[in-house]
Amino acid sequence: HRYELSDQAMADLDREDDGSVPVGPMAGRGEVPAGWRPYHVAFEEREVSQALNCPTDELHSALAHFAFRAKGHVTLFSRFPTKLKLRFFKTDAAELAEHDPLLRKVLPLAKKSGPVHTIETARALALLGGKAGQLSNALWQAQGNEFAVEKADYGYMISVLRPITDSDVEAWAEDISLINSRARKSSIEKLDAAYIALQKAAEASRNKAKAAAADPSDAPSEAVVGPDELLNSLIDAYFAALSSSPSAAVAGGEAERARLLRGALGEGFEVVGSSGSAGA
Repeated sequence: HRYELSDQAMADLDREDDGSVPVGPMAGRGEVPAGWRPYHVAFEEREVSQALNCPTDELHSALAHFAFRAKGHVTLFSRFPTKLKLRFFKTDAAELAEHDPLLRKVLPLAKKSGPVHTIETARALALLGGKAGQLSNALWQAQGNEFAVEKADYGYMISVLRPITDSDVEAWAEDISLINSRARKSSIEKLDAAYIALQKAAEASRNKAKAAAADPSDAPSEAVVGPDELLNSLIDAYFAALSSSPSAAVAGGEAERARLLRGALGEGFEVVGSSGSAGA
């Protein structure tokens, strides 16, 4: 849900932590169109992760990249409790609210289910104002024998402080997509290089064993490289491949790389692009 900020919340948004109000043309939110109001958006991490079909760590990474690129437009709050649940034990909640100013403000925003009152945290912050964390901390300090506070459905809150255009979103999305694409390609390259190195070490071990069987003398053949020596050289080749495909460098060339990967993947092997990434 999108929750537009009240006048009080907007005043708190422009206020520093010490209570002072910054001055100058770039202070606070800067210039915004007339009639436009900042707003909060909150969502539960697991729910969005399932909807987007991506792991939670990838979701967090994408949002962090988005917040970095949209700095000045949005503020991202992670590990944010999207709901606050108040469970009352003894005295009726309405009776307590008559004597507690904070409860008097938050209870009208809550959905009641038996003794439990559930508050949408982003909605409450948008209406009541304050920084993220202040509301839950205030309720946490106020709880006692009469009620308990539970922070639930952790996720993220995004505070949109300035208008965002479609072109802004497209540019940020393209940047993040490129980052994810490079990260995915790098991961595949690492897996390919590790497989190729182990495969070549296994071949070296077999060749060493054959050489030893063919020459029963105790003197090892210097022409046959052992698996340990070969692995050391392949590790050096991997880290020396700064601009080319590391897996091709470990294999000793694109043709050898293709041979080894095709032997593992069979018909599922496919060379993509000039660097030759394998795909299934």
